[in-house]
Amino acid sequence: MRFSGPPHFRRGFFRRGVSGVTLIEVLLFSTITAVVLLAFSYFLNKPSVLQHAVETSDEERDAMRALDRLVMDVKEADPSTLSWDVLAATAPLVFSRPKFDLATHQYETPVITAYYFNPVTDTEGSLMRVEDGTATLVLSHVETPTQDQPLFQINSELHILMVNLRFHPPGHSVLRVVRRIGLSG
Repeated sequence: MRFSGPPHFRRGFFRRGVSGVTLIEVLLFSTITAVVLLAFSYFLNKPSVLQHAVETSDEERDAMRALDRLVMDVKEADPSTLSWDVLAATAPLVFSRPKFDLATHQYETPVITAYYFNPVTDTEGSLMRVEDGTATLVLSHVETPTQDQPLFQINSELHILMVNLRFHPPGHSVLRVVRRIGLSG
């Protein structure tokens, strides 16, 4: 006996002559499209993320290089001329270094060297170096030191100088740069 009734009650899952898209097909297509678009957007953003990471590491390296001169000056310094009671957040670091004349092979009058914070705005300034009355910019875009995070900290018992600055290059996040220098003598 043949079943008679509306066409959608006929036997078989797929009906002949009926066209259309099922809900399962729509969901599968949507899911696959979303995954492909997400993967594609990740690969589009990857170069800019990588470039930002490289720029940040370059700026951190630049800040460390800028402080290399300070480290060399302090290592050459006569420890007895270093002020061991730097208390203020922005107090300058002043010391004398011996000066050797290669032509005469004699020591000359020691050179007075100072490093200090030069405020430009309320929140930012520059690290400056002064030697024989000549000021030189060491690093700009340095955040203003605070009592909690002073620019220079000195431990007189261990003879260690710690330079602690927050470098904030335009368009990038703040980088904290810390250098610890052991002094002999």
